[in-house]
Amino acid sequence: MGVIQPEKDQLEGACKNWFSVERWVDISNDKLGVTWSTVEAPLLEVGGLTANLPRSQPNPKAYMSKIEASPTIYSWVMNNHWHTNYRADQEGETHFHYMIRPHTAYDQTAAAHFGVESTEPLIAAPAAGSAPSGPPVEISSGPIMITSLKPSFDGRALMLRLTTPAKPRRKHRSNGARYLRRRYPFPIFSKRPARP
Repeated sequence: MGVIQPEKDQLEGACKNWFSVERWVDISNDKLGVTWSTVEAPLLEVGGLTANLPRSQPNPKAYMSKIEASPTIYSWVMNNHWHTNYRADQEGETHFHYMIRPHTAYDQTAAAHFGVESTEPLIAAPAAGSAPSGPPVEISSGPIMITSLKPSFDGRALMLRLTTPAKPRRKHRSNGARYLRRRYPFPIFSKRPARP
């Protein structure tokens, strides 16, 4: 869940014509903004269509050396620049999905939540047994996300994975351990690794 700002967080000589995006892009000023999420098209251009260079341009000076801040992004949905052993075109219909979330001031945690919700939607499945009396885990404070909660490989524990998408990283409290111990009389965090 790394977050970068073009130009500011790039190494010298890094590509500025294309950017890859894992889940989301946020364009904001100090009061308003929009978070944009892409599911199938992970390449984008910032500020203009600059990556359409002829013949896989071997001259490094043909590529951008600096990128200016811009509220304009272009999704690069198809890529046929590379001279490889397959056709450079594709027939038929293609579908690309995007989600847009307008917001007030930028909130990195909210943007990360939106990106995950857009690219990994909740999947409903039939449940068995009695309804739970409450959520298995509650986070009491801070910008934190639960990225997974699943049974351990041996079935004797539940594996909880947390991440903090925003800086600074700090300690958080959760009542999940007590709640899970009441509901599941076995260790919460298994030290045995899951199968690959």
